[in-house]
Amino acid sequence: GLAERPKRLAELQAMAAIGQPHLMRYYDEFFSALRQPIAQVLLSADALDSRSGYRNAQATLDELLRRGVIPVVNENDSVAISELRFGDNDTLSALVAVLVGASHLFLATDVDALYTANPHVAPPPGQPPAEPIREVADVCEALARAEEAAAGGGGSGSAW
Repeated sequence: GLAERPKRLAELQAMAAIGQPHLMRYYDEFFSALRQPIAQVLLSADALDSRSGYRNAQATLDELLRRGVIPVVNENDSVAISELRFGDNDTLSALVAVLVGASHLFLATDVDALYTANPHVAPPPGQPPAEPIREVADVCEALARAEEAAAGGGGSGSAW
């Protein structure tokens, strides 16, 4: 165990390389009990930035799914050249969902609610703080507000 999270990129990448086989072991044990084959797919933002890289990743994922193999997709943290890369697994999962033409994407999260703005960032001057939205009456409207906020046009009525 580590006393604190490493700060240097090389240290973070080394820890990712150490942890990756352990993560896959958990997935393998779980899916083996279900007799479901899995495959590890490590992606990098650099690979998906080019048309050929995108198509290659798409073809690989399509072939795995065609064969009934569940791809366990993770960012290739141990060799990514930029510290921020995809930014988070939610972004990566959304990119992969588009890549494979998924009709749905479900995210498990520890966030307690949908918010009117990013609750982790101080609001701009004149804007109210983020407030939780406990019930969403119109999912399409909430998605439209979230897209507006992501595009930079979001105000106090945008969902985050």
